[in-house]
Amino acid sequence: MHEGIPRETLARRYYLPMFEAAMSLSDLNRAQSLRQKVPEKDLQAGDVIKWWRMNFELDYLLHRLTSAESWADKLNKWADKTGDQSLKAESLHNLGIIAEERRKFEEAEDWYKKSLKLSERLGDELGAASTYGQWGLLAWLQGRVEDSGRWFVKSIAAFSKTRDPDRANQGINNFLIAYQQASQSEQRKLKQCWENAGLGQLPDAAARE
Repeated sequence: MHEGIPRETLARRYYLPMFEAAMSLSDLNRAQSLRQKVPEKDLQAGDVIKWWRMNFELDYLLHRLTSAESWADKLNKWADKTGDQSLKAESLHNLGIIAEERRKFEEAEDWYKKSLKLSERLGDELGAASTYGQWGLLAWLQGRVEDSGRWFVKSIAAFSKTRDPDRANQGINNFLIAYQQASQSEQRKLKQCWENAGLGQLPDAAARE
C-alpha cells in the first residue's frame, strides 16, 4: 500500500497523525503499535515536542513510570534550553505526577509548587487548574481531607472559568469524595470554602451517582 513512499514521509504524514488519533480515542494498544512506526529522527522539528508529550501521556497511562519520567525530563530540559516557560510549567507538573504515583509525596509537592508558581505568573489558568486538582489528589492521598477539598474547590472554580466542564465535573466528584470523608467541622469549613468560591449550592453526592 505504501510502496515507494519514503519512510520519513510515512512517519510524518501517516503514522504520526494515526498515533495522535489513537491517543485521542484512548486506544492505547493501537497507540503502542503505531508508536513503533514513528522514529523520532524522521520527524520535523515542529512535531518533536508534540511527540514527546504524547509519549509521556501514553507511558503514564500504561504505568510505565520510568519511561514517562524520561519524556517529562526531556520536555523539562527543552524548556530550559529554549526558555519556554509554559512548557516548563507543564513539565514540572508532569514530574510531580510521576513522583505522586511513586508515593514520593514531598517531592511531588515540590514539583507542584514550582509548576503552579510559573502557571500563575504566566496567567495560565488552565495549567494552574490542573495543578490545583492534582494537588488536591496529593493531599487526599496523604489523608489531609480538608486541604484536599480546598484544592479541589480552586480547581473547580478555575476549570469553570476556563469553560472546561468535563474537568470541572471531575473536580466536583473528587471534592464530594473528600467532603464525605471529612469530619463535621471540616465539612462546615469546606462548605464555606465552596460558597466563598461562588460555586453556588453544594451538590448532593447521591444525586450525581
